[in-house]
Amino acid sequence: MIVDFPEIRELDINPLVCTGDSVIALDARIIIDKEVALTKHDPHHHLVISPYPLKYVTAYRTKDSRNVVLRPIRPEDEPMWLEMFESFSEQTIMNRFFQYIKNTPHEMRVRYRNIDYDREMAIVGELADDDRRKIVGVARLVTEPKRRTDEFAAVVADPWQESE
Repeated sequence: MIVDFPEIRELDINPLVCTGDSVIALDARIIIDKEVALTKHDPHHHLVISPYPLKYVTAYRTKDSRNVVLRPIRPEDEPMWLEMFESFSEQTIMNRFFQYIKNTPHEMRVRYRNIDYDREMAIVGELADDDRRKIVGVARLVTEPKRRTDEFAAVVADPWQESE
């Protein structure tokens, strides 16, 4: 409710009865902030971290007729992200990270997946291959908080790189 209705200033549930496996609200009161309710705002302006941006999910068809979903990265993408990283050659790792990284500890993987969608964006290419989903590449844009500089990086896993 807090995410979708920023005009709710207070919510009071009293009494709340808990018995065994059920919870029942016997009385509830909601106080609305009229100023917020009557003012036009961007959706989710009141949140510290923006929610998952569904508006960036796009279906794409490759030249060889494979269906790829381009979408923002999610925290639960860790296994697919790690599988993608493990498919990188040394050269791909050097081109993306400017140094050779042999493995990625969990803390590093968290940093690449748990992002503030308002300040940075990572779009993954997700392919369903043999009824299994795989991340085949990531494009990332990070903006400095004061918006003076930006950083862009992209990588495609070696099995899906085309060399011409």
